[in-house]
Amino acid sequence: MGFYALVSGDKTRAKEFYLTAQPGWLDPDQWPELINRSENESCLVAWLFINSGDEELGQQLLQLSTLRYEETLPAVTEHVDLYLPEFCYLTAGDTEKALQSIETQLAHNHLYDWYIYHKLSMYDLIRDEPRYQAALAERERRVGVQRETIKQMAAEKRP
Repeated sequence: MGFYALVSGDKTRAKEFYLTAQPGWLDPDQWPELINRSENESCLVAWLFINSGDEELGQQLLQLSTLRYEETLPAVTEHVDLYLPEFCYLTAGDTEKALQSIETQLAHNHLYDWYIYHKLSMYDLIRDEPRYQAALAERERRVGVQRETIKQMAAEKRP
């Protein structure tokens, strides 16, 4: 529920949902386990902290979360982009790394759920960037090709 509140722009409610579901986000001693379990959620919680008055706590969580993307995950998976590292990079204001993450997802054909993730206000940092707009356009083109292929397959199955 926290994610959907965040997508809708309600930071207060999102933070409430995240902390109700997992109060450990307020305890830095619990972060290593939470970060390991939560995939990309830690960067969203860091963004919430930073943008709701808990800047210091948010920056600390962001730093630890980013290390996971840059050091831990590459040792165990080739496709770190699946875990949406741009959440951390956008939270940090690093638009270059965020754009690289999105372009890598596109290169790997990881196209699912962009329509919801990219509604997050953190993406406002790059919405007007030509590279971002090009990535969105290419994703839409590819999804359109997939839809046409599905239609053709369905038509071929009809008696």
